[in-house]
Amino acid sequence: MGKVANVQDGAGPLRRQTFERRTLVLATVPVVLIAVSVAIWLAMIAGRLPESVGSHWSGSGVADEFMGRAPMLWLAVLVPLGVGMILAVSFSLQSVPHGMQRIGAAFTVVLTAFMASTLLAGLLPQLDLSTATATAMNWKIVLAGTAISIVPAAVVALLVRASPPENIAAHLTKSTHADRSGALRGEIIRIRVHGSAATYAVMGGITLAASALLGLASPWWLIPSLPLTALVLGFLSATVQVAANGLSVIVFGGWRLLHIPVSGFSQVTTAKDILPLQYGGWGYRLGSWGSAFIVRRGPALVVELAHGRQFVVNSGTVEDAERMAALLNGYKLGQQAHHA
Repeated sequence: MGKVANVQDGAGPLRRQTFERRTLVLATVPVVLIAVSVAIWLAMIAGRLPESVGSHWSGSGVADEFMGRAPMLWLAVLVPLGVGMILAVSFSLQSVPHGMQRIGAAFTVVLTAFMASTLLAGLLPQLDLSTATATAMNWKIVLAGTAISIVPAAVVALLVRASPPENIAAHLTKSTHADRSGALRGEIIRIRVHGSAATYAVMGGITLAASALLGLASPWWLIPSLPLTALVLGFLSATVQVAANGLSVIVFGGWRLLHIPVSGFSQVTTAKDILPLQYGGWGYRLGSWGSAFIVRRGPALVVELAHGRQFVVNSGTVEDAERMAALLNGYKLGQQAHHA
């Protein structure tokens, strides 16, 4: 087997900073201010609400389900705060392109305001009533709250620093070789990769929770919740295939999400340990550094593309990564020899 690449293994730089602090602060502060403002207002008017308050509204905007006053008040504060903080952290990762950080930070502010406004729009019409039966959602509050939030969201977007993320995978690659004999035999390697049970639980829970929250405003939002959850979870597993025609990532049992022909890369190396959060999360990720399909922490293939870009994909074990990288490099050398 002939040597193809000898890239220095230097995992140290990855430990310096995972988050873009400026983006994290800019996205987090409005979320916290919205939650605190809502909490103060609810504390002032809590005694004016009925003991059983409307918690769900029909398609016509009339309350049709109810819950205790205290749980609903907690929900009105914690749901916008929790979802907003998750988004703020996700969009503040160093690996997220600076353009996406700006959009994400602004989106976080607007979505937090929308959720808080929706819950308040349901509670405000219930003030000074003995029963919440037949109360209607005040959609003007939702529209006003969301519209007003566009101004601070635009300010946040302008203040996010426009600096591209670091090329993460470059610091993790190590020496790899070319398997010429395997390439001559036309060998095919297929590796099944999938997320951990905890990842499935968290991602599924977040998707269902978001759907349930929107369902408070209208039951129609609940219709796409199950297929949306299935779609999200479907991107947490894939078959990675190495063959004579290149590298393929196959999801949902047969859909080829991505294919890189042998002519489309210069070399393939391996990464000993990658973290999903360093690439912006789980699933298919895009960035100025290239793209990735990440489902869990662990070893990966690092495919060197044109213009200094890379494609990174989980590969099971370290041994699997080395075998797949060597075979791809073998096919690459065979192609080069054919055209020589």
